[in-house]
Amino acid sequence: MGESGERGVRLATAAGRRLGLRVEEPRVLHDVFNTLVHLAPAPVVVRVPSLTFASAAEQEARQRRELAVVSWLADRGAPVVPPSPLVPREPVPCEDTSLTFWQYVEEVDPIAAAPPGTLEERFAEQTAWTVRLHREMAGYPGELTVLAPLVPGAKTALAELRARPHVLASGGLTLADLDRAEREYAEVEALAADFTGHFPGARVQAVHGDCPSFNVLRTAHGHLFCDFEDVTLAPVEWDLAGLGPSALDRYEQAGGRRVDRALLTLMEGVRMLQVVAALAFASKMPDLAAMLADTLRQWRVRPRSPWTRPVSVRPGGGDGRGHRAPRPSGQEAVRRRSGERGVQVAAAQVVLDQKLDEVGDEGFDDHDGRLGQQRAEESRHWENLTGDDVRLSQCSLVRGYGAGASPVTFGERSMNDVTPGQGSVKGRPRGGR
Repeated sequence: MGESGERGVRLATAAGRRLGLRVEEPRVLHDVFNTLVHLAPAPVVVRVPSLTFASAAEQEARQRRELAVVSWLADRGAPVVPPSPLVPREPVPCEDTSLTFWQYVEEVDPIAAAPPGTLEERFAEQTAWTVRLHREMAGYPGELTVLAPLVPGAKTALAELRARPHVLASGGLTLADLDRAEREYAEVEALAADFTGHFPGARVQAVHGDCPSFNVLRTAHGHLFCDFEDVTLAPVEWDLAGLGPSALDRYEQAGGRRVDRALLTLMEGVRMLQVVAALAFASKMPDLAAMLADTLRQWRVRPRSPWTRPVSVRPGGGDGRGHRAPRPSGQEAVRRRSGERGVQVAAAQVVLDQKLDEVGDEGFDDHDGRLGQQRAEESRHWENLTGDDVRLSQCSLVRGYGAGASPVTFGERSMNDVTPGQGSVKGRPRGGR
């Protein structure tokens, strides 16, 4: 057990006993970005923050928002891991931080044990489950802020990178890249201040905030969503960012609102900026730079995300300015490509095709040739993928976040859930919650 795990057990045990819980065999369920401790034999899991730039007051406010939302959902019968009924539903101060206490649930069929060939269908199924969650959350009456996972936490993280150029360099980024990230953050901040002004007609509501398709536990009595630390106001596309065509199709087929592809593309660009900000935590967790390397490289060659809708493409024949017509999407596109390269690689290529077509060449300021560079770079990336590499491609175009708490490893590659929300990076538990 590492230093953070030992600290987590010490804090969780002390706080639990102070609240009257029977704690005999505390055990760490997960220890990467947060430390999750099961206070056995008590049916309680304590989440102990590990990596954060937030102050104690900011951390506590964030925890109160999460507890309020999850308590409201649990009281309405929504499928969520509830706060522990054995302690008050509030953050528990302990030394220099505060902890949250959750009901322990036994997970069955964990993702780490799932056969690789089942992952695409698994994530598509779990995406369909989020339809009910979004419907329930749409009625949440409490106060939340817009794009809370990024605003204002990413500003602090980028300032940390400015103060530590060696950490910036560890991720292969330059000061010019940081200048760009800061400009993008300023635009995201303006977007958050007037979202519907930028996207008239967009429906902003309470959403999970951190891809609920991944943050869900399967139990003997059904599925339960967990880890609402990044709960926020946003369009549902924020929760769907990074998912591939089959998952989006299943979401719509399950009765979810039609996904706005242009808005989805924008949300994925914002998610990429989130990963850039997460690099700041490499000063505390050196291995993080390597974990984020693929996503940082893709962000560098990616054109600046447009904060307005791209030009619409006319069905069947371009947009009237010489641009190509859209490619087929969803399962039809996969079927057409599967004869060329196999279903899994075909699905991965469709994700890339869709993103490039949805945004369109005209949607970017490409004065420096970044669009062409991105197309070439991503084309080489997909050409070199093996079957193992693409098993999660439909679930996460942006490599570097999306597979869950304990990294799901394919060959020598792994993917982690990395989210610098309010200045923190987190993962989901390996065991029960």
